[in-house]
This record gives sequence, C-alpha cells and structure tokens, in this order.
Amino acid sequence: MLGFASISAMVDEIRALKERIGIMKDLRSFGIKEGDERFEALIEGSMNPSLGNNPVKITEQMLRSMYSLLI
Repeated sequence: MLGFASISAMVDEIRALKERIGIMKDLRSFGIKEGDERFEALIEGSMNPSLGNNPVKITEQMLRSMYSLLI
C-alpha cells in the first residue's frame, strides 16, 4: 500500500510525521474540551448546507461522536 507493508504501518508513519513537524493531533491541542463552548460551536459550525451534498445524512449526534473521538 503506497510503499508501506500495511495500512497500520502507513498510519504509524503519518503519526510519526505529524509528531516530527509539530502538527496538532487532536482537539485537546487547541484547548477544546467535550461540552465546552468551543466544542459546541464546532458542531454547530459543521452543520452547514454543504452537508446536504453528502450521500449519507450527517446528524448532529454523528458530528458530536466524531469530534469526541478527536479529543
């Protein structure tokens, strides 16, 4: 897979690259905590009309779950 032995090896290398170059890895890096004002604003801001173009209906709960995993 793209020069890697496995998907897992590719994921590991991407994580290592992000660490080496200092890319923030999660919402916590931005000071966002689940349930705080900025977390709620992120969800609200994500609920925009362009989601209507997605073949899967995206709900507020789906976004909440996804962003919770990123904390």
